[in-house]
Amino acid sequence: MILYKYISASSAIRILTELRLKAALPIECNDPFEFTPRSRVTVTCESLVGKVKTDPEHFRPLYDQHVEKGFWSLPFQNFLEGLPSQIRKDFPEFLRLYRIALKEYDLNSLKEASEHVGILCLSDRNDSIPMWSHYSDGHKGVVIGINIGDSSFSHGTRGKVKYPKHRVSIDPQVEAGTKLWWKQLNHIMFSKSCEWKYENEHRIVFRLSDLISGKLKNNRKGYFIDIWRSTIDRIILGCLISPENESALNEELSFRKRFSHVKRFRAERHPKSFSLKIVKMK
Repeated sequence: MILYKYISASSAIRILTELRLKAALPIECNDPFEFTPRSRVTVTCESLVGKVKTDPEHFRPLYDQHVEKGFWSLPFQNFLEGLPSQIRKDFPEFLRLYRIALKEYDLNSLKEASEHVGILCLSDRNDSIPMWSHYSDGHKGVVIGINIGDSSFSHGTRGKVKYPKHRVSIDPQVEAGTKLWWKQLNHIMFSKSCEWKYENEHRIVFRLSDLISGKLKNNRKGYFIDIWRSTIDRIILGCLISPENESALNEELSFRKRFSHVKRFRAERHPKSFSLKIVKMK
């Protein structure tokens, strides 16, 4: 399966030279709602009371706060004994604070995800006028056709992005590591606002620990995926690419025999309609 990466000409040359693709952190993407769910309030007073017996360690942070602020000095077990009645008494206020905490947790998910995963964003379209404009240097860049069946991506989680009208609704009470927890996480990773539907995005999500770290031009840390030459299937030149960049790309492709298999195309403006034609170069 061939998917497409919209990039600048200079980035394309760097990919050909290094055989390496950059994975973006969620916080680096242009959607501020990447990896941002909408947590439902599923906790009830009685479920919280029951948790005192079934999962007492859940309340350890609350106990530590009470001790730190001087509200409590007795052992943790004494704290737990009086907790059920206190929960029933204070549950309305707890619920109010809990809703606030959930909102903060959801909006912080973008930052938290960026500490753990990197994304390779691709599209199943190679002729999107907005995509060429936004990601390929205003049609002066290129689109690279990537063979995602390549073993370079076997350590990532691949999926097609869905575009719902609302953020993914999750139950924050689901235990981490369970089948339902993974299902919720998968929905979050592969969902974006319907306003991005035109991108027809597919993505591969990697753990940062499985990626290669390196330095970017601005001296920031970047994360990369090493690829094989066979990973690159084709290159499409933008309809406004400069002669200098076109020459540099052709020279890179011709100079290195390892790219003799790469098919070359050009995006051309349609003579009558608002569309691009992808034409094979001779």
